[in-house]
Amino acid sequence: MITNKRLSLLGVLLLLTASGVQAASEEGEQLLKSMQSAVHSLSYEGNLVFWKGNEMSEYHIEHQPGQGNSSESVIQLNAGNAGATQQQQQFSLVNSSSLRLPAQQVYSIDVGQDGQIAGLPCKVVVIRPKDKMRYLYRYCIHQDSGMLLKYSVMNRQQQLLEQFMFTQLNISSTVEQEALVVNQAAMASSASTDQEALGVSGWDLSQLPAGFSVNQVRSIPGKNNAHQVILSDGLTFVSVFIEPDNTAKATRRKVPPSGATNILTVEVAGHTVTMVGEVPDETLHAIKNGLRYVAP
Repeated sequence: MITNKRLSLLGVLLLLTASGVQAASEEGEQLLKSMQSAVHSLSYEGNLVFWKGNEMSEYHIEHQPGQGNSSESVIQLNAGNAGATQQQQQFSLVNSSSLRLPAQQVYSIDVGQDGQIAGLPCKVVVIRPKDKMRYLYRYCIHQDSGMLLKYSVMNRQQQLLEQFMFTQLNISSTVEQEALVVNQAAMASSASTDQEALGVSGWDLSQLPAGFSVNQVRSIPGKNNAHQVILSDGLTFVSVFIEPDNTAKATRRKVPPSGATNILTVEVAGHTVTMVGEVPDETLHAIKNGLRYVAP
């Protein structure tokens, strides 16, 4: 028989557990916000390795903050020939998806153990999905500066899909406050989108997976009635390309998935719909199942 004393003790334990979880979530969110600012506002230089699927690349990166126009130089170190090593590459840390903050209705934030990357101590922060429509994200953040030292994306089977990690890093102690203010204003501006004004004539996008909403709609240049719809859950993005069959067939190409990125192409009401995003394949199918064509 459970006594009142035991019930009271159980209640206290549950309260302490909930308080601990809340504190860890708040600490993790604060670390992520510090990281988001530090990558833009700090001066740093170093080498990193980037894994995507079965491919690995090495980069040298230099960043200098500025008043709204920070400078990032990225050079690939393991390119095939000497000439290619001097070319600017597509990898960018300041524009990385790793810098976004999650929506807590579909993700939870937890703080893990201490680590060490490139000779610097860091704190592990884990963003866990609350459903099977998203990936797990793992960060190692230098607490003194807020700098991101390592970032990993894993699926539900704990398989590594993408990762980058610094192998050598020098961080300047000078923080460009103007760059920090401008960057924070830009992030706030990008988050305040008028959802009611977004949409594509003839298409119903209201039945999306939980947490996803329309972030932006663009017309595709050079193609009549062709659009790119960008969906987001706050942390990750999915691009939905909608083209009439008569314009899509000439340019349609099969692109294999890579790392955390999956691709799905289907036919809907005489249109070719291609979905591309860093989400599980079943998320793309859920988006497809919720897509409805209604004659304009």
